[in-house]
Amino acid sequence: MCYIYIDESGDLGIRGSKYLVIAALFVEDHKPLDRIIKNMRRNKFRKQLRKSIEIKANKSSKEVKKHVLSKVNYPDINVGASNPDSEFLCSSRV
Repeated sequence: MCYIYIDESGDLGIRGSKYLVIAALFVEDHKPLDRIIKNMRRNKFRKQLRKSIEIKANKSSKEVKKHVLSKVNYPDINVGASNPDSEFLCSSRV
């Protein structure tokens, strides 16, 4: 079974942001990803992530970001991203 995690950054609202980015992470087995986050919360970043329900990149330290990227950089994970024109998505042309 393939698991897909999708996230977006940007806003399509009336005063939305100029840019929208949609990213997806594809994995066959979700357990290694679960372990990465669990180990971060229990060990290395215990104090930083103690109260966080969700790990947000824009609120995380550079060290947390580097750690996550280094851990998810293995062959069983595929990442894709798209940067659609947010002005087009909000227009009547869609």
